[in-house]
Amino acid sequence: MTEQAGSTEVRDRLLKAWRGEIEAGRVYELIADRLDERRAEIMRKMAEAEGGHRRRLEGRMNELGIPVPDPDGVKISPWMRLQARIAPIDRLLAAREAAEDDEVGDLYKRPTGDPDTDRLLRDIRKDERSHSLAVQDMRSGGDDRDPAPVAAPGAQARLDRILGGVDVLWVPAPAPLAASRGVPLVLTVHDLSWERRPRDFTPYERLWHRLARPRRAARRASVVAAVSRATAEEVRRRWAIPAERVAVVPNGVDLRPAGNQAAPPGLPARYLLFVGALEPRKAPELLVEAFSRARSRGLDAELVIAGEGRLAPHLRAPGVHLLGRVPRDSLRELYAGALALAMPSWIEGFGLPPAEALRAGTPAIVSDLPVFDETLGEGALRVPPGDAGALADALLRVGGDADLRARLAAAGSAAVRALTWERAARDLRSLLAAAAGGAGA
Repeated sequence: MTEQAGSTEVRDRLLKAWRGEIEAGRVYELIADRLDERRAEIMRKMAEAEGGHRRRLEGRMNELGIPVPDPDGVKISPWMRLQARIAPIDRLLAAREAAEDDEVGDLYKRPTGDPDTDRLLRDIRKDERSHSLAVQDMRSGGDDRDPAPVAAPGAQARLDRILGGVDVLWVPAPAPLAASRGVPLVLTVHDLSWERRPRDFTPYERLWHRLARPRRAARRASVVAAVSRATAEEVRRRWAIPAERVAVVPNGVDLRPAGNQAAPPGLPARYLLFVGALEPRKAPELLVEAFSRARSRGLDAELVIAGEGRLAPHLRAPGVHLLGRVPRDSLRELYAGALALAMPSWIEGFGLPPAEALRAGTPAIVSDLPVFDETLGEGALRVPPGDAGALADALLRVGGDADLRARLAAAGSAAVRALTWERAARDLRSLLAAAAGGAGA
C-alpha cells in the first residue's frame, strides 16, 4: 500500500461510497415493492448493480489494507424507510434523478489523489449515470398503480385518512407526508441542521429532506413547535414564519432512577464522556483530536464515546474507548461516573446529552451555541465551535479541577430542573388543543 493510496482522503471516500452503495440498494428494494412488474424489475436491477459496486469498492479497500465494516451495521433510518414506502413515486424518482449530478457526482468525480482509486470511482460513476437513464425510462410509462398507502401516480396518501380521521395531526419531525385540506397540523422542529450544514448528511438523507419539504410544511402548519428558543428564532428568520405561529416546547430530561442499572463494563477509572450520534455535525473527530492534544500535555483521563454513526471507524486513538450503542438503562451510571461530558457540536437544536449529564450530577464542556444558554445555564464550560486547541484547554481544566467540576454541576442541576417530559407533554397538548379548536371555530 502506497502512502498516497493509504491517505485519509482515499479511505474516507471509499468508505463513504461503500456505505452509499449499500443504502441505495436497500432503498431501491423497498421502492421496488411498490411498483408494477416492469418498473420493479428495473429497480431491482439497479439494486443488484449497487451490490456489484459495493464489492468492487471492498476489493479496493482490501488491496489498500482498509478494514471493511460489516454491511449489516449500515442501517437505514426509520424515516428513510418511511420515505421509500409512502412518498409519491413520481416525486421520489424525480428527486433521485436530480440527486445524481449533485451528491453522487461530487462523491465519485472529485479526485482523491490516488490514480487507481480515482479510476474505480469514475467507472462506478458511469454506471450511476446509467441509473438516471433507467429512472427516465421508469417515469416514461408503465402501470403507475401503487399498493397502499400511495393513492395515485402523482398524489400522496393523506395521513389523516389513513388514520380514519383526526381532529389535529402532530408531526414530530419533518417528513414526506400529506394531510387533507382543513386538517390542522402541528409540526415539531428540532433544528435546521440539514439547511445550515447539508454536507454533513448522506446523499439519501439529503434526498429525504428534499422530499419532506420542511419549509413548506412549516408554512402549512397551524403552529410550529420548536424545541428551544434558539430553534424558534431560526425558524422564524429562515422560513419567514410569523412569530405568533411559532411556539417553544422544550424537550424533557429523563434518566432512569438510580438503582440496580450497571454502567457498561470495562470503563476506565477516570474518563471524559461523549454521548450521541457519531456524525459530522456532532464533531466527534474534533473531540478526539482535542483529547489527544490534552493527553500529550498531561491529562489524566481517558475518553469514552457512546453512540453509533458513520464516523466511528475514524475515532480510534490511544486512550479512546468506543462503546457503540449503550442501553438507556445504563446511561445514568455512565454519566455519573464521568469527570465531564464533552459535546463540541457545530450545531444543536436542544442538546440532550449535556442536560442529561447535569441531571446525573456531571458537568459539561460544550460549543458556545445560543441554545446552551437556555438549557445548561452556568453548568458548562463553553468553547468556540471547531477550536481544537480551546477544547483541549477545557478538557485539561475540567479534568484537573474537582472544585470547578462541583461548581459547574451544582449550577447546571438548577438549570435543568425545570426540563421535564411532563411539562413538555402539557405544553404540546395545549398547542394541539388550540389548533384543533381553531379549526372548528
